[in-house]
Amino acid sequence: MPGMAFADEHINWDGTPVDISVSSGLERQIVFPSGSSIAIGVSGQSMANYKTLSSVDNRVFIQAVNDDLAREKIIFKDQVSGRNYVVYVSGVKAEGVDPIVNVHLPKKAEGMESVKSSGSQEGGGQNINSYPFLTRYVFQHVYSPERLVKDHSLINRVSVEPIAIKNLFGCFGGSVACTSLIATPIVSYRTDQFYATAIEVKNISDYAVEVDARMIARSPRDLLAATFMHHRLLPANEGKKAGTVLVMIHKRPLREFFYDQELGR
Repeated sequence: MPGMAFADEHINWDGTPVDISVSSGLERQIVFPSGSSIAIGVSGQSMANYKTLSSVDNRVFIQAVNDDLAREKIIFKDQVSGRNYVVYVSGVKAEGVDPIVNVHLPKKAEGMESVKSSGSQEGGGQNINSYPFLTRYVFQHVYSPERLVKDHSLINRVSVEPIAIKNLFGCFGGSVACTSLIATPIVSYRTDQFYATAIEVKNISDYAVEVDARMIARSPRDLLAATFMHHRLLPANEGKKAGTVLVMIHKRPLREFFYDQELGR
């Protein structure tokens, strides 16, 4: 009925996969237990089915491209507790969807989660220097809508030059990554210990390329961690599907790490 108000949907998580409906006409929020830090496990091919699929702390924002989205599995991982939530998502008309889904743990598990979470937040500086936290922070700033992005007082943005990095990838094990991919910095942040940089990677060839962090041809003394949003880049004529974002955690500023090496400094 027009103007009808829906109550939030509530799900008690007992380890059994659950079904959640999404639509093209409404952005839903899946709210996981307080203190969670959710990472989304979905293939690059499946990402094309969503207008929005991003996480901020314990909330996931999701909206389908089409109401007839076929049922598919997404794994949401709480990086604080290590718990995996297995969710089957399928399309439905917006009129039959409540905007918010609340996921609850059994009382005992929820209490243990709160204790563990509060301990991880103490001393703030330690948390921001973890590789998963920094990687997730940068991905959120690249992919999430601006209204959902939260800055951190202990993480500062640093300038980067949007100049392509030559020879970022090596051609190992028969890979053609070194001749097929262009890598250009997008944004960079720093904490009191590390730098975290998002790099746009584009496939300029006529064939698909699988990317792997082990293809990055740089010394591990500087490169501490590297994570791709998607691992398969389609041919250049596929547009957005021919690109991805790589987030790297490194010890030195990007200029010293890459460009100065190329200049022999």
